[in-house]
Amino acid sequence: MNYNLQYHPWDALDLGLSVTDLWSFFQGREAQENASVLTQLHGSLLPALNLSSEVGFNRNLQLESDKEFETWNYQLSLDGDVFKKLGAMMTYAYRTSRETHSGMRIAQNRFSGNLTLRLTQTILITGETDVLEDGAISVNQEYNLNWHIVPKVSFGAQSAFTSRQNGVGTERYAYYLNYEFARNGTMYCQINKYDAWTAGGDKSLSAMVGVHTGF
Repeated sequence: MNYNLQYHPWDALDLGLSVTDLWSFFQGREAQENASVLTQLHGSLLPALNLSSEVGFNRNLQLESDKEFETWNYQLSLDGDVFKKLGAMMTYAYRTSRETHSGMRIAQNRFSGNLTLRLTQTILITGETDVLEDGAISVNQEYNLNWHIVPKVSFGAQSAFTSRQNGVGTERYAYYLNYEFARNGTMYCQINKYDAWTAGGDKSLSAMVGVHTGF
């Protein structure tokens, strides 16, 4: 069963409530019950600044193994235009899960942010960072550049980094050049580089040249 309620008190605010209750059966007997509640809020603080938040609760009862899990999720996001050509979004999320019989508890904190810069009509730069803390800290970063040099020629570059609290990490780089020589034909050249930050870690460098066609 699923029930939804939407409330729109005024133009700048939306409220939502969702309730779900699901049962699963095995060989004619109920094996699992899953119930959840989710509340949502979306609003505009300023013409160029939006706020959204979510609070959710989930209860999972596994009858055959006599286990019960309770999970709470909280999320808060802000997004908007910092300047005319620069947009940004930030999100914080917290999740906690507990097995009620044993008392075992797991908690996670996550922060993510991204920027979008329209440098010119033909150049777009984006960047994203994600930080997760769940007893250890891990960081993921990705940056992209897309440049339409002329209508039929485009260049792109991507870099991605991962790092863990134990010192393990990776670096990835990719560069590509595309030439659209026909309506359904594109010639491309791509270079990829990969590096792992561990002793004896993998390293690779590759290049590809080819043609994409369609009919």
